[in-house]
Amino acid sequence: MNKKTVMFVLATLMLVSVLYPLTVNAAPASPKVVFTFGGLNERSGVLFVAKDAGIFQKHGLDAQVVNVRSGPVGMAAIASGETQFHVGSATGASIGAMAGGLDLVFIAGLINKLDGTFV
Repeated sequence: MNKKTVMFVLATLMLVSVLYPLTVNAAPASPKVVFTFGGLNERSGVLFVAKDAGIFQKHGLDAQVVNVRSGPVGMAAIASGETQFHVGSATGASIGAMAGGLDLVFIAGLINKLDGTFV
């Protein structure tokens, strides 16, 4: 090999050895998570508190909070894959969606009582 080729190979190896650690140590992109809610109430308030306080970012989530018209719209968003979480109660929309075959999981209940009446 001539001297020019050897210098080119050495320069390329040096450049790669300098730049490679920068790509390995780069922070991975935060996973995008979409939360939907059907109404402004005490259940959906926790989403705004968590977003404004930076709790989602602290735990490595790029969270988006989206208001939808109602529970059935939230269930449709979950079924289509547009959202990962819907903040709501165990109402006809969510129970009906599960009865229809949608794979839903309730994580927590913020209101641990029936919020309706029996007639």
